[in-house]
Amino acid sequence: KLFPSRIMDELPSEMDVIVIGTGLVESMLAAGLARSGLRILQVDASDQYGDDMACHTLDSIIDWAVKKESIEKVDDDSRINDIDRVWLHEIDEEEEKDDIKEIVESVVDEVILRAAKQIGKRFNIDLQPKFCFGRGESTQAMIHLGVAHYLEFTPVRATWYCPLDDQMQRVPNSKKDIFTSRQLKPATKRKLMRFLQESMDATIQAAENLNERELTSSRALRRPQNKKNTAQNNTFEHISFEQGLCARYNFEKKEAKLIAAAVALAPDENTSWTDGICNVGRHLSALGAFVGCDSALVAPLYGAGELPQAFCRACAVQGGIYALRTQVINLCFDHEKVTAVRFNGNRLVHCTRGCVIRADAIMSKTTMRCYRRIALIQRPPFSENGPLALIVDTTPRVQALLVDYTTYAIPESLPDLCLLHFETFGNDQKACLSALKAARDFFHCRTLWTQAFSYPIHDSFTISPKKNLAVCRRLCPTLDVFPQVQHASELAKLHFDLDLLAAPPQEKIPTIGPPEDEDDHILEDIATKLERSVTTSDNVDNPPSLSTATVVPISSANAKDKEEQYQVKTK
Repeated sequence: KLFPSRIMDELPSEMDVIVIGTGLVESMLAAGLARSGLRILQVDASDQYGDDMACHTLDSIIDWAVKKESIEKVDDDSRINDIDRVWLHEIDEEEEKDDIKEIVESVVDEVILRAAKQIGKRFNIDLQPKFCFGRGESTQAMIHLGVAHYLEFTPVRATWYCPLDDQMQRVPNSKKDIFTSRQLKPATKRKLMRFLQESMDATIQAAENLNERELTSSRALRRPQNKKNTAQNNTFEHISFEQGLCARYNFEKKEAKLIAAAVALAPDENTSWTDGICNVGRHLSALGAFVGCDSALVAPLYGAGELPQAFCRACAVQGGIYALRTQVINLCFDHEKVTAVRFNGNRLVHCTRGCVIRADAIMSKTTMRCYRRIALIQRPPFSENGPLALIVDTTPRVQALLVDYTTYAIPESLPDLCLLHFETFGNDQKACLSALKAARDFFHCRTLWTQAFSYPIHDSFTISPKKNLAVCRRLCPTLDVFPQVQHASELAKLHFDLDLLAAPPQEKIPTIGPPEDEDDHILEDIATKLERSVTTSDNVDNPPSLSTATVVPISSANAKDKEEQYQVKTK
């Protein structure tokens, strides 16, 4: 449902920048541009914020799937498709159950599911759940753009590595965890400590003011006295991160996979050595940043959909204008620059500095897709109270996020239920769907409801990029939001010459009260009123000049003296 023409006529005729879409990258750009003093108009054809990172209730996400099934074409690579939704208890009812235990479990599932449906509006289900590092570029952007006080976080309790042919392994978060782990061999512990120390040294030496860098609880992993061996690192630039671990540190192949997947959070086995080292350093720098927990990751409360909403709010505070249910008809160009945007109702809005748009709006080509599955499950045996990160060693690799009532994704009245999000990507649909199925079957959880869909990952564009047209791409899925933050920062620097990660200029502290030249007149008015109140009593001592004093009534110290006395305090 779009706004009628009479409402569209109320939009301004000219703005500095028009942002189309309310996804995370678009919202970060809008907040940064508005903070720099530009006039921002941000529109979205949907009736809620977030785009692909929107947060839904249990009812609305089912309606979202129904709408997508009715309007999207399966053979269109630029759209969301491969939608599959099912209530698992309905399938179980059709099967014959001879075992009494299975019948009892089925009845219990139906009772829980009925309760979940009744309070479905209290669920917070993300289309793209994301975690954040407790310290790093992501949190830096939130602080500098003024959205940190709009968000709340809870620590991710643990990260688990799940090989299909072996038992689950909990990823260590500190030096103590490494040496007390029973799953790591002594030789592996020594190699792992050496690798982590050198990775942290490389990260610290790349930063400015090395000796003045703030110490954190992960200080044991930082050794600034060690010198970075640049020549040795350069020899591994053209190989993958896993191959470099085996060649340089003599890790076994299984150990290298664990480090790449769970410590470097590499989305696939083709991650380069340079990117892997940077990811490890970012992970180590964030250890212990959240008070009371050693984990490096934190999860936003009420879902990752709060992130784009917070940036939209920050933009609105700086004067940005928002219009939902507003459809873009076309863009107007003049000499390779965007000059205006036409919306529904034939409303034309000019933009003086440029435009921000999503890649799928201009029908970009894509060769890869991201495949996601959301499952409402009963809490698995290994689960702790709190969000978990799960890395399943399939081909392609599957990253999973488990959230429960501690993040308000599940109502507190259903503490035994969890939401398990699976995601993978690739250009082979059959392999990706098989990996999702293998990851789901690995945990052996009672599933009450599941929903799957896919969306494109953009790698090229059908039109040449314009100077003042920032095109936001859908990126490869990762556990943290750093790729989105990095993409937004690159677009801001390229198209608007703005550094999103730079600290804002020190704002002038607003003065309290009127200007100095008006103080005398106001004091005279106050003195006149106080003088009138004092003259109501005949037996009161004459106070000093009221132009420089304040009269405060106090109780009488002498019981016989019934007249009210006053104490005069000079300013």
